[in-house]
Amino acid sequence: MDHGARHPDMPKRLENAYILTCNVSMEYEKSEVNSGFFYKTSDEREKLVAAERAFIEARVQKVNLVHHLIHHTIGVQSSWVK
Repeated sequence: MDHGARHPDMPKRLENAYILTCNVSMEYEKSEVNSGFFYKTSDEREKLVAAERAFIEARVQKVNLVHHLIHHTIGVQSSWVK
């Protein structure tokens, strides 16, 4: 689990930290099967890209909801790295 800092602004030490472990990707992944999409127009491709982004943003919102429940509702003061 120790991956180190991901960017220079990331803190070196955290106290009372909650660690979320999940088996859910936070980025859109292509299927393992060789498949392709064929678009009639560039608008169709843009709609698919927008749908993929909305799908991932919904996952991220769920993680933020967990943070909100822990930090604000329960009143636990914890470190939260964004």
